[in-house]
Amino acid sequence: MKRLAILALIAVMLAIALPARAALAQATGVIQGAIVNGTAGGGSVANTPLSLKTFRGDTETAQRLAAADAQGRFRFDGLDTSGDLRYVVAAGYQNVAYNSQPTDLSKGPGTIEIKVYETTTSDANISINLAQLEILDVDGASGVIAVFQSVTFLNSGDRTYVGDLFTNLQGGGTVKFPLPGNAFDPVPGHGFVPDGAVVTPGGLAAKTPVQPGEQRFVLAFGIPYTDTATAFDAAFAYKTQTVGVLMPPQFGAIASADLSDLGRVDRGGKAFNLLARLNVEPGTLLRIELSNLQRFAPARKNDSNLDAVLRYLGVALMAALAGGIAYYAMLRRREPIAAGGAASLLRERDDLIASIAALDDMLAAGAIAKEDHERRRAPQKRRLLDVTLLLNESEPKAGR
Repeated sequence: MKRLAILALIAVMLAIALPARAALAQATGVIQGAIVNGTAGGGSVANTPLSLKTFRGDTETAQRLAAADAQGRFRFDGLDTSGDLRYVVAAGYQNVAYNSQPTDLSKGPGTIEIKVYETTTSDANISINLAQLEILDVDGASGVIAVFQSVTFLNSGDRTYVGDLFTNLQGGGTVKFPLPGNAFDPVPGHGFVPDGAVVTPGGLAAKTPVQPGEQRFVLAFGIPYTDTATAFDAAFAYKTQTVGVLMPPQFGAIASADLSDLGRVDRGGKAFNLLARLNVEPGTLLRIELSNLQRFAPARKNDSNLDAVLRYLGVALMAALAGGIAYYAMLRRREPIAAGGAASLLRERDDLIASIAALDDMLAAGAIAKEDHERRRAPQKRRLLDVTLLLNESEPKAGR
């Protein structure tokens, strides 16, 4: 019996020690490479600051800081080679971060070249390859049409466009997104930095530097309606090669005198009615008319501010479910929902909705300044979207 007890103890000790040794054996990964200035006649990349970020899924788990050598070369070693980890190297050059593609070290050492660029405040080389609007949903209960917008910009130069981002620290931005005059509560998604966007006359401006090549941005916004038909004007701030507008036929009919009707198309197994136009000049208004909509039948009375908050929540969630905020979790670093935490999140969601509506009531009554209203409302709206996405993730996946 004593011998069996000793053997059992040895087995337990080995079971503890072997994973530790395996983990040590895995910490042999290497990522190396060089930074290259992609701007003709660009400056030196010596001593460029670097950040190695480790991700497990969408969650950043570790970060290591370093700097390139005099020739712009770098090396990170002693890295975990587990197959569920991905590594991203970021180089900071002239206040712009340039990220590598994710590297999987379970397939061997990683060799990376990171291109950095000089910056420019001129948008002369900025155009749009493809701008697409999609009607995500028509909700008769809240009287809101959720619109998803995807814009693929082309920077044809060899400098990163920064606009007045670094000279106007409060309201500076880069590429602009005009919005319909009747649009409300735009929700920035993929392509926008965590700080999102700044409000400009008639729309938004991204706070993301636009590097040479293509760069895609997505956002969602709501269009209110009170009958079975409505219209809105779309416009783009840069010369646009192709504009497309999509609407599922079950939501109603779509028409425009400014775009060609290409009829029914299939995309991903779903049917859409498609309007399109080529070579659209900056600022051209494109009138989009929607008809045969579900009749607006408000569920609440005398509670317009609460309705507005719920409309925002609906537009934001639909954008997330449509893939518009595919990288939202990584950017915001949301923690996974804890077991048994859904009830607490539901209470928090209800409290946030009530708080935002109360702030809107205070603004309407003149009891709070607009600047203070926006300062207090913005973080609550961001948290409301976080909570809603976490609740959606916690729902059972079967049958969805």
